[in-house]
Amino acid sequence: AGEPNCPKTMNTHLHLFEAFTALYAVCPREDIGSSLRRVLDCFTQNFVNPENFHLRIYFDDAWRDLSTSYSYGHDIECSWLLWESAEVIGDPQLMSLLAPVVLNMANACLDCRGENGEILDGYDLNENKRIEARPWWAQAEALVGFLNAYAMTGSARYFRAFENVWAFIDKYQKDKDSGEWRWFSLLDREKSPYKMGFWKAPYHNGRAMLEVCKRLRQIEGMGS
Repeated sequence: AGEPNCPKTMNTHLHLFEAFTALYAVCPREDIGSSLRRVLDCFTQNFVNPENFHLRIYFDDAWRDLSTSYSYGHDIECSWLLWESAEVIGDPQLMSLLAPVVLNMANACLDCRGENGEILDGYDLNENKRIEARPWWAQAEALVGFLNAYAMTGSARYFRAFENVWAFIDKYQKDKDSGEWRWFSLLDREKSPYKMGFWKAPYHNGRAMLEVCKRLRQIEGMGS
């Protein structure tokens, strides 16, 4: 509701290169790799705003930006998915190109947190104000995104950001009595903290737990 009907959207391309990455990891054919690279080019050339490293979300057929907002959860999600693609392709030149983009996107999201370290929903470009809601999926992606930046750099500020997001989830997002994560946190008092909905499934938080476990094992192995 309220979203423009545009022929080119960031979210479609985000999940397209996520799928191509998973496919290429198990079937590294040249045509799949070239398709993955073409979608990655869309992000470096069009979707990632080089002025602030937030994602432009909507475009027309001529790649004119029609975005009405930024989505901080998508920003941090895209950062780690980009790096995952670069690692799967394994091209040092591509990794050199994407590394600063990935880290600049993570850095931009460090400034998009609430007072408890949680990731906020986004920014309304029409009203020039932050969207203060704290949806479950943005917290899940922030866990992986900040931990990924820590694994890339060893910088403690990213690990602290990861820890703060987890502390927020544990205190305000998880339903410790009945299970699952609330859609909105307990701090979003104007919104219902329900746990099911048309757009809510265990995709984001389930994937985040798997990715966090994998990365923590990798980090532990690097330090041993």
